[in-house]
Amino acid sequence: MNAINMKLEVIASQSNGPTLAEQMGLTLQQARDMAERGCEFAADGQLEEAAQIFEGLLLMNPKDSANWAALGTVYQKAKQLADAEFAYEKCLALDQDNVIALTNLGELKVRRGDSSGAAMVQRATAVDPKGDTGAGKRAKAMTLVAKMLGSRAKG
Repeated sequence: MNAINMKLEVIASQSNGPTLAEQMGLTLQQARDMAERGCEFAADGQLEEAAQIFEGLLLMNPKDSANWAALGTVYQKAKQLADAEFAYEKCLALDQDNVIALTNLGELKVRRGDSSGAAMVQRATAVDPKGDTGAGKRAKAMTLVAKMLGSRAKG
């Protein structure tokens, strides 16, 4: 287990009782503002800074599925794929319908030849059938490509 996985295990294990955020009086708006800054860092390619923000938010509240999904996305962009999968799995344990985690984890699994990834992507399309979110649009596109490839293989 690498250092990041050990750090994530510590964060995830702290989910019993009141969160540090609750104990500190961190408001939902303050947490959202911090998460928004993490997203800005990620969009600017400052992945280490983004990861630090989401890891810190998760230390304060390991029950926040959206921050687990965001951390997974940052790790995926940084090519830390095992850590990304861990974060997405933690997200899905808290919110089984998180379209970002379903789509991204599904894609990672498909890319490494794990057939369970296709079912995750299909589930993402069921959760967001109109493709209202970016992840939903990606899931829909991946599902269409898979169907086209399947049709060609049969024909």
